[in-house]
Amino acid sequence: MAVIKYDDWKYATGEGWIPLINEAIDLINKFNEEHSNLEFPVHIIDVKEKWGILQIDLDFYYKDLEEQILRICLRSRNICEYCGETKDVKTLSIHGWAKTLCPKCKEDEEKEFI
Repeated sequence: MAVIKYDDWKYATGEGWIPLINEAIDLINKFNEEHSNLEFPVHIIDVKEKWGILQIDLDFYYKDLEEQILRICLRSRNICEYCGETKDVKTLSIHGWAKTLCPKCKEDEEKEFI
């Protein structure tokens, strides 16, 4: 059985959400190990930021696993996508894109577009 690795998704979001992605990957790998009798193991088909929140899409739906992945993704609302800071993080619109950022990364992002 192929094991999902972070390298497969390392450019999908900012570095601040890497721990969340790794947590989800570990959870999926553990699920696949514990359910080796399934005809098809679960794989990630997409990792992205959508509306300022981490989104991880799977190729098969298993209610318990999906709920755990959703809880991981919802935690991204309180973590800066770029640096991982958890203090004073807000989801806001930066040049038409929803981003979840700390004050420093917000300032840096705004400077980039000036």
